[in-house]
Order: sequence, then structure tokens, then C-alpha cells
Amino acid sequence: HRADKLIEDYVAENGLSDNGRLKLWRIGIEKAISHPLFGSGFYDSFVNTDWPKSVYPYFYHNTPIQILAATGLFGLVGYAVHRIQTVHLILRSRTPTAFFGGLGILSLLLFSLLDVLFFNTYPTLFYALMLLCIEKSKAE
Repeated sequence: HRADKLIEDYVAENGLSDNGRLKLWRIGIEKAISHPLFGSGFYDSFVNTDWPKSVYPYFYHNTPIQILAATGLFGLVGYAVHRIQTVHLILRSRTPTAFFGGLGILSLLLFSLLDVLFFNTYPTLFYALMLLCIEKSKAE
């Protein structure tokens, strides 16, 4: 894993920290490769056996990697279809509400590259509320 070492060296030299995310992402990708079609499931994705099984499974801190590892290509296609529907809704609405709601959704999507916002309760509620506001602005 020469690329991992180069990234770790760059991060250390510049005073940055990935908080272990690079390792988690690699483990998630390896899990996706070993279970490509349907993934390994959300509760088979543990890398730390001490992680207490609760409502939330162990997360890879990256939504696309989490979906790919847990649900495989099948789930990733479903996620991609939803993303396409979201963009279509925003572009079709052409209202200020849709524009600003789309910016809010875009910020959640960008942040979800560093964490799994769509698997946590409060960000998901705000996401659903933004979609609802965009959908209602289109109807008026």
C-alpha cells in the first residue's frame, strides 16, 4: 500500500489528520470487492469487534463507500437513481426554493464524503424536509 504511505506522510508533514478515515475507506473498499453484487450487509461491516451492535452499524465515514460495502453494486445503483431523481427535481422546479434547497443538499452530499450523514437521524430529517420544500415549490 505505497499510495497509503504517501498520503499518510503528506498528511503528517502538513499537520493534517484523517482521523483514521483513510484506513476505514480502504477496509470498506476491500469489503465491497469481496462482496461486489449485494455487499456484506450493514452489520457485517465491522472492522472492530468491540463495536457495540446498536441501531447504528459501524460506519466507514464515506456514504458512497458505505453503500458499496454494505449493499454492493445493487444498492449503489439504487443510490445513483435517487441522486439522478434529486437533480431532476431541482432542475425541473426552477424556483428560488429549489435553488437554495439544492445548495443545501449539495452541501450534505459533499460532507457525506467525510461522514455518513444519510444514515444519521437529524441530517436525514433535514434532507427529507429540503426535498419536500423543493417538491412543494414546484407545484405552486
